[in-house]
Amino acid sequence: MQGVPMVPLSPAPADLVLAHTSKPWKTVRSMLGLVGLLFLITNMAPLFLAGLIDADNNGTLGPSDPWLVFGSSLCSIPVLAMMAFLRRPRLTHLVRAVPDPQGSMIHMMSHDDVLQSPQPIQVVHHLVHDSAPLEMPSRKALWWLFFGGVFASSICLFPLLIVGLNAYTGLLFVAVVIPAFLIGFSTPVFAWWSTLTHYFGLQTTRRLAEWMLIAGMISTVPAIMINSNISPVIIDFLGLTMTNETSLGYGLILMVSAPVGEELCKAAAVYALARFIDSPRRGFQIGFTVGLGFALLENMTYILMTFGAFEASSITFGFTSIIRGIGSIPGHGVWTGISGYAIGCYLTLRRPAPLMHLEPKQQVTSEVKQWMLVDKGT
Repeated sequence: MQGVPMVPLSPAPADLVLAHTSKPWKTVRSMLGLVGLLFLITNMAPLFLAGLIDADNNGTLGPSDPWLVFGSSLCSIPVLAMMAFLRRPRLTHLVRAVPDPQGSMIHMMSHDDVLQSPQPIQVVHHLVHDSAPLEMPSRKALWWLFFGGVFASSICLFPLLIVGLNAYTGLLFVAVVIPAFLIGFSTPVFAWWSTLTHYFGLQTTRRLAEWMLIAGMISTVPAIMINSNISPVIIDFLGLTMTNETSLGYGLILMVSAPVGEELCKAAAVYALARFIDSPRRGFQIGFTVGLGFALLENMTYILMTFGAFEASSITFGFTSIIRGIGSIPGHGVWTGISGYAIGCYLTLRRPAPLMHLEPKQQVTSEVKQWMLVDKGT
């Protein structure tokens, strides 16, 4: 539009508060989509490292396989691209208008957008990041969904244990397995997350909270590479074997490599979020959430394996879901929360305390001198 100046973008005020529509299940849906993509990455990452150091997976260094490296890298590209697309920054175009007799009724917002009003107004507009607060479904609803869903799924799968696998029970298995899988591996994680959010009451944006959970899921990638690729090579270098489950090398993988490697990877994920840690309490919150993210991806693998029993799925699924839901999942959160608390203490102590800046005596004005406190005894 000729003759109408374009309104430039301006920084948003620091005290700007935006209202958001309540969407308590949005975070749950978002994380369920990402955990599937990260599940693919965690299965391709060990293949990539194996192609570099141990292509035959016999626990000894060498040989290398360039085709395995190329294939796993090629398969990872679309998955990583999809993750980047889903986690792209969310911006909101905010337009604010106030009545002003000296204003205008037509405003050029961009080359394609024109704002027209019936009275003179002044207009400013900003681009702001999505700062919606974290909002989770109620704890009671999630826990009822978990226990009720696991119990109902186990009852529906029970006919397979009685009559075996046939055409009818096979159709029943297919109909039940997907909702049972989603409820069994995800709802206990979100239930503990909702409990944590309610208990701590710390103001957290939804995007930051999602990144905490994603950091925990990403930490499973180096943890699996340590357990599957690096530790077997180190054990072979030490002259130990992993020929059977009773060997010393196999025990070291289970008792040393797995727990220590996992906790180090999760602690590194917490430290990657150090710029958001302003207190030990916040450090524990971030650490607990990172641990839940790790448990979400790990639980997905274990619950998926329970359906491999087919006829006995009713038993394996029910017991595994309950035991991991009330034991392993909060365990991951608590141990990583302790690491986060320690990192929070370290960052708080390292952060310099604010200093009082005193003006030199020769720069003090006469007006300031009139308000000085004087000790008459000196």
